Amino acid sequence: MEHDAAVKVLETERDVQLAALQAKHDAMMNTLRMELENLRQTASQSSQVAHKAVLEVTHNEDVTVTRDINVVNEDLKHSENEAIVIRNLREEIEKLRKEHEATTRILREENEKLRKDHEIIIRGLREENDNMRIKHETSMKNLWTEHETVIEGVRAENETVQRSAMQSLRADHESMIAALQTEHETLVQKLRNENDGLRKRQETTMQSMRELKDHMRTEHQNEIRSMRVKNENMAKEHKIAIQGLIEEKEHLHTKHEATVQDLCKKNEDLRKQNEDLRLELETTTKSLRAEHETAIKVLRDEYEAAAERARRLTEHDAAVIEELREQHRTEVERLQRQLAEEEQQRTAIAVCPQTTNDVNSDKIDTLKKQNKILSATVYHYKQIITDTEQMLSRLHGHVEREESKWSAHAEDLQKQLDEALSQLNTRNLQRSRQKSQNNSENEEENSEDESEVVTATVK
Repeated sequence: MEHDAAVKVLETERDVQLAALQAKHDAMMNTLRMELENLRQTASQSSQVAHKAVLEVTHNEDVTVTRDINVVNEDLKHSENEAIVIRNLREEIEKLRKEHEATTRILREENEKLRKDHEIIIRGLREENDNMRIKHETSMKNLWTEHETVIEGVRAENETVQRSAMQSLRADHESMIAALQTEHETLVQKLRNENDGLRKRQETTMQSMRELKDHMRTEHQNEIRSMRVKNENMAKEHKIAIQGLIEEKEHLHTKHEATVQDLCKKNEDLRKQNEDLRLELETTTKSLRAEHETAIKVLRDEYEAAAERARRLTEHDAAVIEELREQHRTEVERLQRQLAEEEQQRTAIAVCPQTTNDVNSDKIDTLKKQNKILSATVYHYKQIITDTEQMLSRLHGHVEREESKWSAHAEDLQKQLDEALSQLNTRNLQRSRQKSQNNSENEEENSEDESEVVTATVK
């Protein structure tokens, strides 16, 4: 009975230890599976995020480059400073190319960092898996050794109990020895069966561990292979994008050369037009100066003739007015004398007043008529003098206005000629500077293209 109780206690302890060990093993395996799944999801998300970031950055850069090129093309159509616009376009393209290279370099560094982190995590998981496997094997060995020690102790104790029982109860319990032996053999067989079962369970566990390890190795290899394929695809896409940018850059360079040629041709045409305009302007200026001098000479002649005519009219009118005044004075004196004489005669002759009054009234009417005629003549000559002075003043003002107008017109023509010559010189200077700058930039672009080709070949 004590033997059965000890065996049951040992079996119970062994089952408890095996259950705890199996639970611990299952928990560790579940933890490993969850960590592997999380790692797989993290790696997938990281690769997707990196790929999306690359696509987003490439798309944004393409959209930005296209929009900038469209804006620059619109500016090129409406701008008069073509050289400055082309230089700005080159600077924008160079800036975008540097930003694209910086973004690509940052994404490569992040991808390399993620790959290193992934390798470190996988290495840590591998080490942890190996440590857990070693611990499991060590615990299984310890358990097996402890189990064998317990079995040996039980066997030794069983033999001691059997010997003592056989020695003390040999006479009374010979019939029970066979039963005990049979029971002992049954127990031993049971223990052997249980040991076989434990061995099979251990082998099954080891086989499952090997299969899990192989499965993990396969999954890791597949994941590494997929990551390698994704990296290769990303490298191909990046190479295609770089090739597209190089082709676009060559297209822009060709377009720029064509634009520069067109601008040179336009500048040459403008220079010829400016030369023609300058010659035409000089011819027009000369003709206008000749016409201006002729008109001024004609106006001066007319002015001098009018002044001479006015002077003559003034002298003649002054003489006539003086003569008329003298005649009027003489006539007035004569009339006064006549009036005095008539007054004397009127006082002296009072006999025939009617006849005297008639004669005096006739004389007074005659004198009034003569006075009106003289006043009208004087007013006529004064009006002629006033009209002549007004005409002379208008003629003088017209001559001054014509002189100022022709002077201003000549100054405007001279200013236009100076501005045209200044613009022509400025354009020639800008064209020479642009040619030298284009030559230097072409040399720099050729060197940069060669360095990019060398870099792409090395990659």
